[in-house]
Amino acid sequence: MSVPVLRTCAGFFVGGVFIYLVLRRVELSAVGSAMARADLRWILIALASMLTGFTLRCVRWWLMVRAVASPNKVRFRVCLPPFFVSYGVNNLLPLRAGDAIRVVGFNRVVSCSPSSLLATLLVERVLDLLVLLLMAYAAGVAAPHPDQFIYLSSLQIVLPVGIVGATAVLVAPASAMRLIDFIANQPPVRGTRICLHITETIRRLFQALDRVRVGSSLFALLLLSVVGWVAEGMVFVLVAYGLGSSVATSTALFVYVMGNLSQAVPGTPGNFGTFEYIARDGLVALAGLAPALATSVALVAHLVIWIPVTLIGAAYLLVNSTLQQANAAVPTSNGSGT
Repeated sequence: MSVPVLRTCAGFFVGGVFIYLVLRRVELSAVGSAMARADLRWILIALASMLTGFTLRCVRWWLMVRAVASPNKVRFRVCLPPFFVSYGVNNLLPLRAGDAIRVVGFNRVVSCSPSSLLATLLVERVLDLLVLLLMAYAAGVAAPHPDQFIYLSSLQIVLPVGIVGATAVLVAPASAMRLIDFIANQPPVRGTRICLHITETIRRLFQALDRVRVGSSLFALLLLSVVGWVAEGMVFVLVAYGLGSSVATSTALFVYVMGNLSQAVPGTPGNFGTFEYIARDGLVALAGLAPALATSVALVAHLVIWIPVTLIGAAYLLVNSTLQQANAAVPTSNGSGT
């Protein structure tokens, strides 16, 4: 059995386990009742906040594409479809298939080589990781009752180390590469084939990161990342209001970030199960919500983030496929006239 198949199976298994753990500790009727009482006005505001954050992150990718495109006059509206499609497909298919579609399927649309587009995705991921770690650290410090939530105490060292590492990759990729080379030259990994392969792969990735970094304004990219992720994180605050509960902004942002970082664990497409488990535990421990209400907030917030992007991406693929089929069905003129 191949590695991708094993990873997919492991992801569905892990996601299924977390879904079971979520459902085991709540009554579905209580969750349904809490969701039925939702104030749709707050849900719509949450939806607007999510789309705002997502659009800002698309603007960030557009700036990176312009830095590596040839010619570098790509319009923003050209970058919207590949961005939404990639995230929509990631929400439906395993192994982040949407990323591959953005790199290979849209490279001609945005006038970029696949390797250049891959570089933009790498910068995008590093920026996302850096901002999420910063948000987790800041919100975790401000969150109430830190001793009641195991994630806070366990991340006091991990978060600063991750922040320093992600910053080094963005600001000084050459120095980060020297560190990788130093580690690769230490026994017992020195000279092994797998070590050489990994080191060479990382070197190529750093070179790609450096191309995007040099051609873009790092400050602008970071600012768009921060504002975009905070706008998306506010979904938790707004959904909590919509379900009749008030959650401190710092707590909601911390819970949201931890739910996103859980994507590092193999899971289902869209991260269902793992996200709800971590978010529900955080809302119970930090905000004092009842398990049923906390589960409702986590699930509704996840759906507000998941459904629009998935529908927009799927709609574009469907419309584009329909147009291609219609164009193919139109007979071409042979120049003889009628």
